[in-house]
Amino acid sequence: MPDNQTDQSFQKEVGYVEKTTDYLIYIEGLPTVKFNEIIISRFGGRALVTALNKDKVEALMLDPE
Repeated sequence: MPDNQTDQSFQKEVGYVEKTTDYLIYIEGLPTVKFNEIIISRFGGRALVTALNKDKVEALMLDPE
């Protein structure tokens, strides 16, 4: 991909973990995230978005971060 083009499928947003329950995480923020999307933490851990609420996102952790 040329330097002047960007990958449109990757967006950088900031969310904050509000709560964790075993392998589920509840995140505030991420206004444009979609259901079944993979999100990546700043440390490289991945999670699958499993539910969208008005102001929270529920995600299933895929990596033991």
